[in-house]
Amino acid sequence: MRIALITREFPPDTAWGGISSFYEHFAHGLCARGHDVEVFTQGLFREHSEKVGGLLVHRVLARRGIVGEPVPGDRGGNADLGDFAFSLAQELLRAFLTRQQEAPFDLVEGHEHLGVNALINQYAPDSVVTVTRYHTAYHSLVKRGLVDWPVSPRIASLERLSLTAADHRIATSGFIDLITREDFDLAAPAPVLANFTTPPPPAPAAAPARENLIVFAGRLVLAHKRPDLAAQAFARLAGEFPDWRIEFAGPDMDLPDGRTTWQVCAGHLAACPPDRFHYHGVLAGPAMDLLYRRARLLIVPSRFESFGMVAIEAMHRGCVPVVADQTALIDVVDDAALIFHNGAVDDLVGHLRPLMADAVRWQEKSAACQLRAARDFDPDYLFKQNLYHFESLRQARRDRIQPPPAASSAPGRPLISVVTPSFNQGRYIEETIVSILDQDYPRFEHLVMDGGSTDETLRILQKYPHLRWVSERDLGQTHAINKGLLQARGEIVAYLNSDDVYRAGTFHAVADFFRDHPETQIVVGNCDIIGVDSRVTGHWKARAGGVAELVQYWRWGSLHCTPQQSVFFRRSLLAEIGLFDPRFHMVMDYNFWLRTARRHRFEAIDRTLAAFRVVPTTKTGGRADEMYLEEYAASREFWPDLPLGRRLGVAAGARRQVARKMLDLAEHFLLRTTQGRRPLRFLRTAWTYWPPVMFDPRFVLTFCGAVAKGSDPVFGRLSKVHLWYLQKRWQRMQKA
Repeated sequence: MRIALITREFPPDTAWGGISSFYEHFAHGLCARGHDVEVFTQGLFREHSEKVGGLLVHRVLARRGIVGEPVPGDRGGNADLGDFAFSLAQELLRAFLTRQQEAPFDLVEGHEHLGVNALINQYAPDSVVTVTRYHTAYHSLVKRGLVDWPVSPRIASLERLSLTAADHRIATSGFIDLITREDFDLAAPAPVLANFTTPPPPAPAAAPARENLIVFAGRLVLAHKRPDLAAQAFARLAGEFPDWRIEFAGPDMDLPDGRTTWQVCAGHLAACPPDRFHYHGVLAGPAMDLLYRRARLLIVPSRFESFGMVAIEAMHRGCVPVVADQTALIDVVDDAALIFHNGAVDDLVGHLRPLMADAVRWQEKSAACQLRAARDFDPDYLFKQNLYHFESLRQARRDRIQPPPAASSAPGRPLISVVTPSFNQGRYIEETIVSILDQDYPRFEHLVMDGGSTDETLRILQKYPHLRWVSERDLGQTHAINKGLLQARGEIVAYLNSDDVYRAGTFHAVADFFRDHPETQIVVGNCDIIGVDSRVTGHWKARAGGVAELVQYWRWGSLHCTPQQSVFFRRSLLAEIGLFDPRFHMVMDYNFWLRTARRHRFEAIDRTLAAFRVVPTTKTGGRADEMYLEEYAASREFWPDLPLGRRLGVAAGARRQVARKMLDLAEHFLLRTTQGRRPLRFLRTAWTYWPPVMFDPRFVLTFCGAVAKGSDPVFGRLSKVHLWYLQKRWQRMQKA
């Protein structure tokens, strides 16, 4: 079987914890059993493919800002973890699809943590079985305050997609299945297949004698793994059992107050003699094996544990784990005498004391743990379980996939997905919904991503059972659009704002065009301009353009015209281009068109597909200054695509455009409103981008008027002169 494994962590570059340990064992075990396995993971230094112990491992770099250059490092140069997670998922998808074309896979498995396999699950070919295995979602850890990581709705969306877009889910314990279903609203339980490690090496001929030793093993994460609880429990028992010691192994963590977790633990142990406790730092496999064989007891006091690899490793070696309840650990040990109440140091002390005091009791528990580990957590047995499950999934997929009917005998209609971002647009959203319902098209889905509206929007959404909608606080329009696109299932997708509408027959026209032009990835049609009363006030005729035309955004209509409301594209384009860039809040569509134009030609349909509504409260009507600056920034990113001579001309044109628009805004706020300081801010921006604008009479009149606005007589006279000049200028333009 050809198997792809998708993981953020894989040694040696990213051997950070349980995820890397599991996938290292799993990948090599699958290879040893005759399967063709490739691993797709994050690199820290460079993008490359390499052989690691017979495995082909592909390492990708995340991109800065999702669409920037690949950047080495654990976050790819991203301060925002959501940007990093999406960029990594996008690059893993790119690498996977490249290999899929060269040597197709039968099955691809990845983990839900950070949603690394989310886009692969969404865009993998139908012939590939997609599987998500639970390793504890970022969202679940943050939600419970177990880590000091920031809340990230974007990561939560990716993790949700990793789970919902997968053909099959695997839980590593009943506990983590319940947690994941609760956090992501999943209805059906996932089958439980326990994690496993490599078999323990045979005991050395000169096996170390058991010592009166307690061990804590794992990351020293204070709020999550609770090593401090182990230290406190030992400190209470140290006087009662003077011949016992405690040792800690695992990476230390920095705390916000400047201390490390080990310093906190050492503080709890300060009353004990220094030879009674020790911190090893990170130990390699053979050293950990030796530590487990020396120790009698392992304390696993985690507040949250999705499986409990350290407990199984200890049990295989006869070290008895004492574990916290309300975690998956209780299913690992399955012995009430070894389970204490989570977070309760008194109860932990009460469970340790009889095992430390009674050697016979400890010996019985040690033998029982070894027997349970050999019986229920035997790696060979667990491998057979996983492979049987994989083979069943692959066979079920083969049985389900039928040869597609010939196009002539069953032309069909493609599913069209429309995403509508919305926030307090109750006045117009019903007209948007009805314009889609009235398409008389047999296969469509409408997803409304509402940002938590407080007007009548939700009441309207509840009237239409065909809608797929959610209402929750989001990070703005771009985030809402991307959330919807990640859930879209259609072959053709688009987004339509909650105050815009489609014209009759649009879906049929778009579907016919894509059918007749199978090489086309994106199309644009004509668009009406309407007001608050839905009356047509203008019209845009679609005109396709490439990067050289689109970067000149001020030449809308003459060089290009791509109204967002009339754009439709194939969903497969998202796998190639990525989602809308969250850096942009006003012109995310313009940035997407530019990225698309680098690779594909826009095609124009000479038909009116939609209508764009202009009202004062829309972003394009009320926040024009932000839009002008974002247009400039989006265009500038693509100037390097142009020859030097044209690049210089485009740069000058873009700067002049910003200056003109800022001067227009300054005039408007000076002459039509009571705001005096805002015109000066616009003038300063205009001069910054294009200093020669200061010689324009309009600039001089606006500046003088803004300065004099506090003096009514002077401002009144200047306003008359200003309006007289504008009238004369308009008359000259009309004659020209």
